[in-house]
Amino acid sequence: MIIDRAYAVYFSPTGTTEKAAIAVAEGTGIPYEKIDLTACHARHDFKHTFKKNELAIVGLPAYGGRLPKNIENFFTGLHGSGSPVIALVVYGNRAYEDALIELKVTLEERGFNVIAGAAFIGEHTFSKKIAGGRPDAADVTIAKNLGKKAVQNIDKLIRGTLHVKGNYPYTRQGFNSRKPFGPLATFTNIVTTEDCTHCGKP
Repeated sequence: MIIDRAYAVYFSPTGTTEKAAIAVAEGTGIPYEKIDLTACHARHDFKHTFKKNELAIVGLPAYGGRLPKNIENFFTGLHGSGSPVIALVVYGNRAYEDALIELKVTLEERGFNVIAGAAFIGEHTFSKKIAGGRPDAADVTIAKNLGKKAVQNIDKLIRGTLHVKGNYPYTRQGFNSRKPFGPLATFTNIVTTEDCTHCGKP
């Protein structure tokens, strides 16, 4: 099977998932397009049905061991027709737990054939001291090699069955920004009015 085009599709608020997804796309050695679905309006307007000879590389960060909450429409415009896809999650050097298997299951429900999956370490959202600078040069090399091998072995991978780490049904709840936990759970919801001057004071 010949793959004519690749697409790096990602949700990447801090740029780490984008870096990993693009590295995989570059590693394929075939023409590729970037589809950044981080912004709400981008997800709202996007719709693409992938062909069987198009390779999608879909990447999302892991938050609390699951895919990000409240971005359900990330997948709304993604449609596969048995199209091959590489599933990627990026996590902040703790654990990705059920995130990768959740992405695999979700993509299969959208009509994709998940031929490969990987989890990469990325600089933690809350602190540059945790996995600072990741994905680094070594990570990028691994990601490019993944893309290269996926294309080289595409026929075998398409016929195979991919198994990834994680629990299904999922055991992790994940992080929901709309439901604070720990000390934040005792805070009163902050409400601003038109009088707000954006001073930045807590």
